[in-house]
This record gives sequence, C-alpha cells and structure tokens, in this order.
Amino acid sequence: MRVFILNMAQLVDRLGWPDCSQAALRRALQLNPAHHQSLNYLGYMWAERGRNLPEALQMIEKALSLSPGNPAYLDSQAWALFRLGNPSAARPLLEEALRQVPDDPTLLEHFGDIASRLGQTNQAKEAYQKAILRGGPAVPLQDKIKTQPVNP
Repeated sequence: MRVFILNMAQLVDRLGWPDCSQAALRRALQLNPAHHQSLNYLGYMWAERGRNLPEALQMIEKALSLSPGNPAYLDSQAWALFRLGNPSAARPLLEEALRQVPDDPTLLEHFGDIASRLGQTNQAKEAYQKAILRGGPAVPLQDKIKTQPVNP
C-alpha cells in the first residue's frame, strides 16, 4: 500500500498538484513513519519549492539514516542545505553523490548551483556543461552558464 501511495504522490506531483502529493506522502508516513522513500520525496519536494525547509531537512536526514549513503538522498540533503543558505555544507554531500552517480544531470546541475553560490564559477560552468551532455535541460543550463562571471 505504501508503494502505491508513493507512486500516486509522485504522479500527482508531476501533474502539478503538489498539495495532493503532500497529503498522499503524509498518509504513507502515517502508515509507516520509517518509509524512507516517502520521507525523502516529501523532503526534497519541499526543498525544491523552498517550503518547510527545517522539517524537509529532518525528513531527508531520517531517510538517510534508514538508507545510508543513498546518492539521491545525499542530493536531497545537499539541496535542502543549499536552500537553507549553507552551500559549504551542501558541497561535500553532493560530491559524494556524484562519486556514486557521476553522470546524473540533476546532481550535476545542483553541484553547479552550489559551486556558483560559492564563487567557483569555472567548476559551475563545467558541471552545467556536463549536465547538458548527460541530458539535462539545455536552455536553462545554458542560461546558467551565461550568467557565470569570467574567471581569469
């Protein structure tokens, strides 16, 4: 049942109904508070939208405690920390996720965003370019590349 609810939550989120998705995920967590997939999905969904960030981070950390080293969850944790204004803490988490899944365009884009915030523009551009080559959304990534200052 929890897997069905998670799948339904993911579907309605993709259809643009985040409130329905959130309700479904909360229901899955009522059925099993240790359902790490639901914890991570809801935490990441909130982090992506910049909502409930402290609670999002707690959920993602719980998911990671249940599935240690999971690269998707490391990305979620890094993204929540980034959205909370702590890119320095986010960077090593994303580096670990990329060691495990080096060609994921979302991870690469997130790494680029973090590097950019840290003023590491060459690394940001490189990550964005690699994300494009790996199937990431070309136009938004090219726009991010154009906004990076030139480093000598």
